[in-house]
Amino acid sequence: AQLRRMLADSNAPDLLVIIFPNPTTDNITLAFDELVTGKVMFSVYDKMANLVLVENREGQVELSYSLANLSAGNYFVKVNTSTKEYVTQISIQQ
Repeated sequence: AQLRRMLADSNAPDLLVIIFPNPTTDNITLAFDELVTGKVMFSVYDKMANLVLVENREGQVELSYSLANLSAGNYFVKVNTSTKEYVTQISIQQ
């Protein structure tokens, strides 16, 4: 719950994004409901609030990421653009 609070403390407006599949086994896709320009920062945190994955990419309608090197379990995902942010929880299964 502390991690959720920490991530929720951001004042950035919400980004409209759908993350699927969730739960996943290896890959995850972000589908944006709005035009995203510039860089998209994709961050994954474990339940101890450790940053376990971060990638910067150019914004597109959809972006896919490999989570194959992460252990099974629950993670928080944070997606940032230059002005907006989206935070959700995902589950990785074996």
